[in-house]
Order: sequence, then C-alpha cells, then structure tokens
Amino acid sequence: MIPSEALEYLTTHVALNYKPRRMAWEHDQDSPQVRQATLQTWVNLCATYPTQTVYDAFNQLTSHNPTQPPTRAELENTLRSIQQRNQPTTRAISSGQTCDPKLGYTLALEGYEQQCRIDGREPNYDRFNKIMAGLIK
Repeated sequence: MIPSEALEYLTTHVALNYKPRRMAWEHDQDSPQVRQATLQTWVNLCATYPTQTVYDAFNQLTSHNPTQPPTRAELENTLRSIQQRNQPTTRAISSGQTCDPKLGYTLALEGYEQQCRIDGREPNYDRFNKIMAGLIK
C-alpha cells in the first residue's frame, strides 16, 4: 500500500467505521503536531504491507470489536499474522545442491510471485521470463 493510499484509507474508511469513537490520531487533548505524528506512524505501518493485507486486517479488527478502535500494536500484530498466514511455505535448496531445471524455474517463479505479493504489485511474467532466459544459457 502506498502512503497516500494508506492516509486516505485511514482517515476516511477506517475513521468513519469507528465513529463516534475517535482514532488514536484524533484526540483533542493532543497538539496538532502530536496528532500528525501519530497519524504518520499509522500510515507508515500500513504502507509496509500489501493493500489487501491492510484491508483484511481492518476487516478482522472491525468484526472482532466494532465499537472500540484498535491500538497501533493490535493493528501491527494483526497485519503480521495475516501476512504470515498468506505467505506460502518456502522450499529451500542450498547453494551447493542442484535440481531439475523445471523445479528450479518453478521455485524461482514462486519466489518472484511471493515477492510481488509482499510488494503489493502484479507480477510481470514477460520480464521474469526474459531474466530467466538470460540466466539459463
């Protein structure tokens, strides 16, 4: 999730779901600088995860406790657990080990797709195949 998307999502969708309760960055007793810094930490946290993971985390938090806004720690734990659950188990081949080229290609493709999911982008299979063709000479 990019920071601008995270900012919009947090200040509109998430904040509105918890109305009339206030989110951590909306407390009146804090100075504007403190509120802005607090919001920035939430944006930075959301920006480190893929968009769908952030959506899933807030859906889970909202359904778990719809009247009480989550803390930053609750959000961080939920994001981490969803990402770990969504990541496929890895299969490791040591650097000295050889394998069938088809298996090697499959492992490389799985790794590429997994990294794309983590980065929140779509895989570019043409680019991947060009890179692999350059390696397999």
